Amino acid sequence: MSETRNTFKITMLTHDNELFSKLTQEDNVFGYDFSKSYKKSAGASFSFSHLTVGSNRLTSQYWMLDPDPQWVSVRRLYYRGATGLVLLINPKERNFAPRTERLIMEFVQVNKFETPILILSSGTTDKHAKVTEKFIKNIERWAGYSISSININNTSGAEDSLTMFMNNVHNWSAKNSIYQTLKVYFSIDAISSKERSLSTIVRQLRLIFVARYYSLLSDTEIAELVVDAAVKEGFSYDDQKQDIIYKKVVLDEPRSLKLLSDKDN
Repeated sequence: MSETRNTFKITMLTHDNELFSKLTQEDNVFGYDFSKSYKKSAGASFSFSHLTVGSNRLTSQYWMLDPDPQWVSVRRLYYRGATGLVLLINPKERNFAPRTERLIMEFVQVNKFETPILILSSGTTDKHAKVTEKFIKNIERWAGYSISSININNTSGAEDSLTMFMNNVHNWSAKNSIYQTLKVYFSIDAISSKERSLSTIVRQLRLIFVARYYSLLSDTEIAELVVDAAVKEGFSYDDQKQDIIYKKVVLDEPRSLKLLSDKDN
C-alpha cells in the first residue's frame, strides 16, 4: 500500500507567559523548536514535525500563539482552519485553569466543531500530576470525548499519546470536511423545504468523499455525523422516519467550562 501524505494545522496555546517565552526563544521542548522559526510574525511562531500513522505520513504545522491579551485578534486569525489544539499547562501556577479556560473558549468561538486536544503538562511532582489529571477529566466532561496528555518532563508513553492525538486529528479532518458539506446541504434544503432522508444524505456523501475519506469513516459514523451536524445547525431528526426536519429549534447557550479553579484550586 502506498504512503499517503497529509498536512495539518495545529494551534498551540499556553496560559504561562514564561513558558511561552522559553518555548519560542530558548529551548526545544518535546521536539517543537520554535526558536528557529523561519516564518515569524507578531504574536505567533511556527514549527513543524512528521509522524507516520499506519500508511499515512502526517506533517503537522504548529503555530505557537502569544497568550498576552493584546494578541487576541492575532490568535483568532490563526485559530481559523486549525485541525488540532495543543494546550501547554503549568499546574504549579495557581490560576492556570481559568486562564486556560479563556483561551479554550476563544478557540471554540472560531472552530466550533469538536477539534482534537492534546495537553502538555510541565508538572514535576505527584501533586502536580493529580491537579493535571483532574483538569483533564473536567475538560473531557465538558468536551464529551477523550483527550490525550503528555508530561514534558517525563515522556514515558509520549509516543502513544502523540500517535493517538494525530490519529484523532486525521479522522477529525475527514469529519470536518463532511460537516462543512452538510452545512451547505442543510442551507439549500431549508430554503427549498426539501426533505432528504438520512440514508440519501449518507449515500450522496459516499459519492462525494469515497476516494479520500471512506477508508476512515463507516456509514454508521457518517449517519451519526449527519444527525449531529443537523442538530448543531438548529434542525432536528425524526428517528422513526429517519428524516432531517428542516424546522429551526432554539439552541441552548454555549456551556461554560467551569474548570477546577472554581472550587478545587
